[in-house]
Amino acid sequence: MKTLYLHGYLGKPINHEDWISPKLDYNDVPATLGQINDIIVEEKIDDIVAKSIGCYFALLFYSKVDELHLINPCIRPYEILPKYYDWITQDYVDTLRSLDPIKDKFSYTGSLFVELGDEKIDHVETSLAKLKCDNILINAGGNHRYTKTAQAFEKINHRIKYGYAIGEIE
Repeated sequence: MKTLYLHGYLGKPINHEDWISPKLDYNDVPATLGQINDIIVEEKIDDIVAKSIGCYFALLFYSKVDELHLINPCIRPYEILPKYYDWITQDYVDTLRSLDPIKDKFSYTGSLFVELGDEKIDHVETSLAKLKCDNILINAGGNHRYTKTAQAFEKINHRIKYGYAIGEIE
């Protein structure tokens, strides 16, 4: 089983288990889409783990993998990014909006991890209202960086290896 990890907007690759974790430049949407597609095809990726805007891009490739594991997903980056970064252009916003993988509700196989203390994204309004999957873990506290990343990764690894997640995040 091969797993691809997609970091957040200003994030960076991680060194975790045997996950493939490229450096992505989300400001160059065509290059990012090409890079992700090439990795999925060449490496025969089975699962995608993603954080924040990485989740938006992961949703675009859902049909090519077995499962998605989304952590504090930013499913409307065209609305969120301009609020926090003054260099975001209208062309970039329009490009992201044109790709939007979620028109109504989106059902997928995998996991959704959200922290309701996320200061950038209202997950009740977005993620929990739009995404439907078979394993949802909600932490009432936390922040956008996701404070329980190590525990989430452990659960995701367990699910990838054995077909089911272990316990609940406390």
